[in-house]
Amino acid sequence: MTGTMRAFVIKTVGETGVVEKPIPEPGPEEAIVRTTAALICTSDVHTVKGALPVPDGRTLGHESVGVIHKLGSAVTGFEEGQRVAVCAVTPCYRCSYCQRGFTSQCGGALGGYKYTVQMDGNMAEYFVVPAAQANLTLIPDDLTDAQAVYTCDTPAASSRSSLALSARRWPSGSARTTSWTSPRATRSNRSWT
Repeated sequence: MTGTMRAFVIKTVGETGVVEKPIPEPGPEEAIVRTTAALICTSDVHTVKGALPVPDGRTLGHESVGVIHKLGSAVTGFEEGQRVAVCAVTPCYRCSYCQRGFTSQCGGALGGYKYTVQMDGNMAEYFVVPAAQANLTLIPDDLTDAQAVYTCDTPAASSRSSLALSARRWPSGSARTTSWTSPRATRSNRSWT
């Protein structure tokens, strides 16, 4: 580990704070992303209130975008410095659950939801992306980080299409939001606000 970073953590149930932590190093199939935009989710609020059991000092967050800081030795197709979004659900895409299309159940019940529950979340200056080859999504140049971060709480399977669709629908610099009638919605039944 080299250097330190600030991270927003749950100190204990009901108490949060910003602390210094070491900047993580990537494993062979991981990436380290430098955070440029993040959102607080209701899940974070519930976690702080004790609804999800996590160890004291765990970094919160699962909705962030940023710039690739470092890549693991087995990650190909990406370069340091590229802008990326990372879904809240980061499955391995190799286990039987993922192979059958149940990526949010990666390895078992809700196993795809790794941030905060199974590992440090991404509400820090830097965060680890597991199975980076599959869980990094390039952000189109005409989409701001503030716009792209709103796609991070969508199902992992739709992250890439959400960003591509957003790039076509949102003019650069606009602040539009989308709402879907169903996670499996088709273009014909999406409502745009």
